[in-house]
Amino acid sequence: MAGGSGCHVLPILISGPTDIENSVLTALARCTSCRASDLLECTQSWASPWHRTAEDALGVDVLAIVTCTNRKTVAPPSALTVRTLGPGTATARAKAWLKKVQRSGTDLVTAESLYCGDHWQVVRSLTSAAYQRRHRMRIYVCSAGYGLVPLSAPLHPYAATFSPNHPDSVSQGRSGQHPGAARAEAVAWWNALSEWEGPAPGKARTLDALAREHKDSAILIAASPQYLDAMTGDFARLDEAGRERLTIFSAGAQVGHFLSDHLIPADARLQEVLGGALVSLNVRCMRYALEHRGSLRGRAATSRLFSTLLEGRIRPTRHAKESLQDDAVESYIRHALAGDPGLRPTPMLRRLRDGGRACEDARFGAIYRRVRGSSGEEEGGDG
Repeated sequence: MAGGSGCHVLPILISGPTDIENSVLTALARCTSCRASDLLECTQSWASPWHRTAEDALGVDVLAIVTCTNRKTVAPPSALTVRTLGPGTATARAKAWLKKVQRSGTDLVTAESLYCGDHWQVVRSLTSAAYQRRHRMRIYVCSAGYGLVPLSAPLHPYAATFSPNHPDSVSQGRSGQHPGAARAEAVAWWNALSEWEGPAPGKARTLDALAREHKDSAILIAASPQYLDAMTGDFARLDEAGRERLTIFSAGAQVGHFLSDHLIPADARLQEVLGGALVSLNVRCMRYALEHRGSLRGRAATSRLFSTLLEGRIRPTRHAKESLQDDAVESYIRHALAGDPGLRPTPMLRRLRDGGRACEDARFGAIYRRVRGSSGEEEGGDG
């Protein structure tokens, strides 16, 4: 019998409750065609005589929460981009956003299939890593467009992020905005999303609700500080037992962060060990923990594991660059286009950085498009 998503799992007759664990694990080991993150879900179509899924039969011992990505396999329509929202409070804008999402007529794509890139490639390998240690894991996504959703949730392609200085950031802040104001906007936005039943009705919409549903599961989170900040209310509602099970991988978090007690030591030095781009470092840390720790409920041993990895490693040298204001960036772009009218934004920005100056990708792209528009020329296609 074929399992979900075209997965070919040889059915095994479960003769009684005592055979459930060996039968499920054996079937998963013999799955030859599905992707790693489908391993648990593939058992659902050939479930035991009691029609129990692998989760029902065995329980989940690890909850993994990862962030979404800006990179998508399907480009979002302009109507489902945060940049098209009008001004207003974060709560009002979030409610307007949800109306757009619920009224969208675009095709639905599962969260697992919607995202892509280096970060997401690692996310899709997490279940396989967990299985090697006999962990039974469920992955949820922290999405700036949808809130907390399972991998199987059907989503419309969209563009939204909690990252600052991005055209589709939920924060309306401009350069120089106080960090506390941006954080308050992110929290209000997340709370508004959480009040909606979501794209997968019946599934937990907040971290604390998820923790209550799985009272014996370790809770692993791989997220940037901006996404952690957005979920402030969720963390505050966790009871003591939930906090004891919480382990967070956030290489960008500063000392003194409100979740410092739950953070695992991690920074750019770990790229030497774990490889990959910096953008995927948090989930690579999570994968390493899954591969090397038999029990994930306590943070102490995991902290020691990563402290050992960091010992003796030198921090990468980062040369300070001059950050340009908008008017200086605009002047640079106009000068560059005067010399080469066909110059695209990516190589143009690379030249600027090679000259010891700095500008964020999204800000540079927005100014580039503005300059192109004011000159009546076509926008470059690789921004």
